[in-house]
Order: sequence, then structure tokens, then C-alpha cells
Amino acid sequence: MSSKAEYSKECIFNALVELLQKYPIDTITISKLVETAHVSRSAFYSNYNSLEEVIIEVYKQKHYKYFSDKFKDMTYQSSDAYIVDFINFFDENDKLLLAINKWNLIDYVARENTKASISYTNQYSDPMIRDNAEYYVAFKGTQIFNICYLWLMNNKDKTPQELFDMIKYFDKLHYQ
Repeated sequence: MSSKAEYSKECIFNALVELLQKYPIDTITISKLVETAHVSRSAFYSNYNSLEEVIIEVYKQKHYKYFSDKFKDMTYQSSDAYIVDFINFFDENDKLLLAINKWNLIDYVARENTKASISYTNQYSDPMIRDNAEYYVAFKGTQIFNICYLWLMNNKDKTPQELFDMIKYFDKLHYQ
């Protein structure tokens, strides 16, 4: 990709993030996006086919930036830090995640999260985990993701600390 195309893509990406801070997703048009990004419509369509693609890319990059190397530690998914990070990620990216929900892209996001987590399961010495990585990740990660997602859909009706305490309580019950 040429540096001009990369620059246009970055401008579009940043413009969407900026617009999501100010406007509901259903009011953001491609025209408004390219105007805010200071790029042409043809620059937009050279990089993306739809607004959904931009939303997905923004999510993937934010998720990667937030969680990139944390899964390399095999104990991460069983740690309190994992729960806190998920809560903080949802809290800090609430507008983006609400946009993803509004565009019915939450299943795509869940699959992306699973793929990212699976890439690290080959480090586990337990062959049951390595050979059934997708199931293991669904077991460990889906519960917290779904609770955080519900929290977001309930307008963050609990503080992050209350949410953390609830997850820990449920987790303790689960293993009794």
C-alpha cells in the first residue's frame, strides 16, 4: 500500500473515532466521515467498501493495542487483571462497542476476540487445551465478554468495581 493510501486510511480511521465521540453511529454517513477525515470519497472507497469495514478495523486495532501481548502469559486468562482489562476496555471503548452493537457486528467481534486468544493456546502444556483451543477460549473468555457486553447494554448500571466483584463472585460459585 502506498504511503498516500496509508495516510488516507489513517485519516478515515481517526475521523471515525472522533465522530463516534460526538455522534450516534446511525447519524454518521460516509459523506460526513470523508469530510471529517479531509479525504475524498474515492480515497474512502479505495480503502473500504463500507462504513462497517471501518468500524471493524477500528475495533480490531483498539483491541490489539489493548490486549496485544497480554495473552502471551499463560496465566493471564485466569487472572484478576484479565477481568479488569475487559471491564476497562468496555468502559473506555463504550461508544465504539455500542456502534458495533447497532450495526449488528457483535458476532464478528466475538469471533475476532476468539481468534486472538486462540493464537496463544499453543503455549499451554495441557494437550486438552491445545487440541480444543476454541472451546477453551469460549469457556474462559466468553463469560466475561458477555457480562461486560450486558453491562454496556444496561448503560453501565454498575461501577467497574461492582462489576468486577460480581464476576469474581460468579466465578467462585462456578468452581465450588
